[in-house]
Amino acid sequence: MVTNPISVDETRSLAYRENGQVHLVVHLTDPDVVPGDVVARFRHDQRKFKKPARVTAAEGGGATLELSVSAGRLGRVPWFLAVQQADGGPFVRVQTRVLSHPDLPVALLPGPPPRTRMPAPDPRANPAAESARGLLRQGRRVAGGLKRRLRERSGA
Repeated sequence: MVTNPISVDETRSLAYRENGQVHLVVHLTDPDVVPGDVVARFRHDQRKFKKPARVTAAEGGGATLELSVSAGRLGRVPWFLAVQQADGGPFVRVQTRVLSHPDLPVALLPGPPPRTRMPAPDPRANPAAESARGLLRQGRRVAGGLKRRLRERSGA
């Protein structure tokens, strides 16, 4: 039974979209992966779902994981993939992520997940809004000055 993350041969793996389904054919390089029916788990942050999948022995060693999932279920975010080989056994990470944006080709992102995440960028200053605020301040100053001069002339 495999307990370490399962490596993927990205040159022999593919993902494609057809009839509203995303089909994955992932070549697993770990020799200890046992062919048969498995459960694949997709995970993004706190969201998870499972799909039945099939592992078959591959020519030249390793195994091939095959499964299909609704493209609408994947949405626009990257999903981490894990497999459960035996009933009730642990899920083992597959070192690939699946990204299926509706307007772009399906992508398999091989390798381990990134160790760090960059912080969100600082909000950009909006020059148009800044110039509008500046114009408004300048207009108020001019209006205030005119108001003062009118008061001085009228003696109020």
